[in-house]
Amino acid sequence: MDQTKLLGKIIISGEIIVQTGLAIGGNKAGIEIGALDNPVIKTHHGEPYIPGSSLKGKLRSLLARAAGSNSVKKDVEISKSTNDALEKEGIQPIYKYIAPLFGYGAGEIKIHEDTDQTDQTEQTEQTEQTEQTAEKRSNRKGEALLKVRDAFLKKEKDRNEKFTEEKMENSIHRLTGVANPRPIERVLPGTVFSLDMYLDVYDIDEAQQHLQLLDLALQLLTDDYLGGGGSRGNGKVELTNLQITYKKLIPEGETIYIKEDNEIAYTFNCCKHEN
Repeated sequence: MDQTKLLGKIIISGEIIVQTGLAIGGNKAGIEIGALDNPVIKTHHGEPYIPGSSLKGKLRSLLARAAGSNSVKKDVEISKSTNDALEKEGIQPIYKYIAPLFGYGAGEIKIHEDTDQTDQTEQTEQTEQTEQTAEKRSNRKGEALLKVRDAFLKKEKDRNEKFTEEKMENSIHRLTGVANPRPIERVLPGTVFSLDMYLDVYDIDEAQQHLQLLDLALQLLTDDYLGGGGSRGNGKVELTNLQITYKKLIPEGETIYIKEDNEIAYTFNCCKHEN
């Protein structure tokens, strides 16, 4: 199958429910006395939201830690390795999809291609099938398959409702005993955000692996935290009602149209499903 040809898109939708105060920082409110240290990021309407970049970065970071990868370059190296080579390093083969799913990073493709030309010994350890698959992935120019939208407040919520709180945090100097109180802003527990992600499909079998890896990342997120101050109780979230819709590109005569298709199905283990 031509893995450079877009077959369709998987739309992943659901809800993010804030369990403990969520500190997603925006610009500092000011330097005046009493100003918030870390105000929550808001839309131009003054409503809090979760930037897609923050959510995507957190998911990638959790997977990288699970894979033992300390850089995007290492993610790329893992994506080019055979299953046998990964297992020798104690890395599960599923992690080879981190780079394709989240992106190869600016300049990382070129760096890796240069390394491939000079390090023939490493290349000989790869099977022909793995080389071909990796080459097909590289032909997509390293663009991330996963697109994460900004998560906005659910539409049915009362827009006049208060969504944030001020929390006082305090650090005390161990030697002098001097206190340093500071206020931070957090999104209130119970606030619900809409989750929207899009996954490009070039290969049906690989798409299932991508969904499995994304599910793992989301499971790790629910046992970790989102935003800042996680070690101080902030950022616990719950995911609910995650669903997927596969929209397939279908040729018809001299044109092409997009149609929902059940060729790809997946049930997420990371969230609760309402009956």
